[in-house]
Amino acid sequence: MDLLKPFKAKDHIKMDRDLLKLGDHIYRYGQGKMYTHHGIYIGGEMVIHYTRTEEGGKEASSSETCPVCHYRSDLHRGVAKTCLDCFLAVQDQIYLYQYGVSASEASSFPVGSYSTKQSGPPLEAVDRASQLLMHGFKRYNLLLNNCEDFAHF
Repeated sequence: MDLLKPFKAKDHIKMDRDLLKLGDHIYRYGQGKMYTHHGIYIGGEMVIHYTRTEEGGKEASSSETCPVCHYRSDLHRGVAKTCLDCFLAVQDQIYLYQYGVSASEASSFPVGSYSTKQSGPPLEAVDRASQLLMHGFKRYNLLLNNCEDFAHF
């Protein structure tokens, strides 16, 4: 009987930074593993992602400028293009977002790691992220307009 089988949740899909491909929807945990932060890998160790649009938040801001991408978390808010290290910030593990998860499998995937929808072409994701970098992505809202919404393609 299937009902008696032990439930096993699927693990997050860990990704080695050397294996990232153009257009990958990636994420990492925030401080305390209380939430995930999402972005689109655009190649060359660079990520476009959506950050809070106002001051505050769970992660510490830095007034230091990154020597690689020139990102400064206390100044750059909204859609940002950063190096992979700045994207990772407080974590060193990258995870790959899963698209096309069946409804029957969805409950076994960690929250914030999957979609039942199919993804678009990877180059379309890079194009979309680049357009949003230039034109913005509305005002940040934790529940209705966040980094996962931004990276979802």
